[in-house]
This record gives sequence, C-alpha cells and structure tokens, in this order.
Amino acid sequence: MGMEWSHEPSPEKMRQENDEVLQAVRAHSDRAFGFVYLNPRHTQASLQAWAGTFDGLPHKDLPAANARLAEECPRFGKGMLLPFGSINPTMPDWLEELRRCARVHHMRGIRLHPNYHGYALDDPRFERLLRHAAELNLIVQLALVMEDERMMHARLRVDPVDTEPLAAIVKRTAGLRLVLLNALRTLRGPMLPSLLGAGDVCLDLAMIEGVGGLGSLLTQTSADRVLFGSHAPLFYFEAAELKLKESRLTTSQARAIRFGNATRLFDATSLLDSSPNYFVNSRG
Repeated sequence: MGMEWSHEPSPEKMRQENDEVLQAVRAHSDRAFGFVYLNPRHTQASLQAWAGTFDGLPHKDLPAANARLAEECPRFGKGMLLPFGSINPTMPDWLEELRRCARVHHMRGIRLHPNYHGYALDDPRFERLLRHAAELNLIVQLALVMEDERMMHARLRVDPVDTEPLAAIVKRTAGLRLVLLNALRTLRGPMLPSLLGAGDVCLDLAMIEGVGGLGSLLTQTSADRVLFGSHAPLFYFEAAELKLKESRLTTSQARAIRFGNATRLFDATSLLDSSPNYFVNSRG
C-alpha cells in the first residue's frame, strides 16, 4: 500500500513516515541499501528510498535477487522503497535481466559492482550495458568502492574500480545518467572534474574524508553534481549529516545536494509518478 503524498507535510507526519522507513530498512539491513529523500524544512523525516540488495554482490543468480528486491520493496516499504536492480554484464542473460528490471519490475535504475563481478570498465560489455540502460531510460549507479580497502584482510581485498576509461565512454553514450557511489575515496585530482564534465555524471558525498571535505569538493565541481549519501548501514548516518552541517553552503547549494539533484534525475525518468520534496541517501 502506498503512502499518501503531501506537497508540504507537517513535521509530525514526516517524523512518523521517517520512522516507518527506518523500520523497513533496518528489518533487512543485511540485504538492502538505498537512497532516502528528505524535506529541507523537516530534516528528521524521509519520504523515499532507492533500495538495492547486498545479494547483488556475491550471487550469480541476479534474476532471483532482483525479483526478491522488487517483491520486498512494496511489501515492507509502503511505497517508500524503490528497487534498483543489480546487473552483471559478464553473465549470459544480463541483457534480458536489464530489460526485466525496467519492463517487468518497473525499476527506475540499476546498480553496478564491476570490482565484485570481475570486469574492468574497458570491457566492451560494460559500454554496451550503459548504452542499453540509457535507451531504457534507467539511472545507472556505479559503485567504485563498497568498503575501505584499509579495513580488508590482505587476502580478501577487493580493489576499487579503475575509472580511467570512464570519461571517454560517458562521452560516447547519449542519454546516460550516471551516479558514482562511494567515489571520493579514490577519485581525486584532475580526473574528478574531467569525469564529471564528460556528461550527466553525479557523485555522492558518503566517502568524503577530513574536516571541510564537502567545501573542498565544491571548489572542484558544482553542487549540481553532488548527492547526499551516507553509505548506511556500513557508515553512521550521522556522519553524513555532519558533513552538511560543518560546511558553509548557500541555500541553493544545500537544496541541490539534499534533494534537488536527485529530483532532477528522477524527473528525467518516464516512470516517475510524483516528485518527493526531500532526499537522504542511505546505502550499505
């Protein structure tokens, strides 16, 4: 059952809905992660979450994992959890699964984990995947890191995704809307503005490190390219909140990062029913 949408919900209603979102996500914290969108006037509440599945990392049977995600989001999310399926272009049926995510499960986006699925970005199948995702009007989330490699055992280390070929691929892929997840742990220097300038590319702030990290990032790129991201439950959500509070943001910058940029991405999808008025990114 969907949630009743209001253009300007009261703080009490927002808090109640936020509690319901957190309840749903925490009930499946071992398998689910996603974006949650918030209203800047009521920062303790949430309306919508982009949800993925941890099963998408190690499992070969992604059709089953995505089907479970599509089934459980409406069951436990009450219209707030929107599924983003996992696609592995090294599997023989990936194109059919991509179409299934869009046409059968009615997903608005997909999530890619190249370093867990064993392919590099210069693999021709990756570019083909991006092209088909753009044709299906899907948002593409590319996770560069899931866990800080400094926290991994030396024999169990998963290296970050090498983004060197990505800018050229983005330039060649018309209509692509790409979100880089957990990018700021490794994506730095001149490659960052080069990649963001290659097309409709955004990144989240989940792995910004250091005091004043967000302010420093905004000297390299526009706030229109940054999404709020917490990487919860692997990171504390409060840490992401503090990144906004400690940075001196203008009203327009804060609105863009908190909800405006994500709203723009959603407004570009033909499946969007109504636009939420506040975003939070909660993703594991």
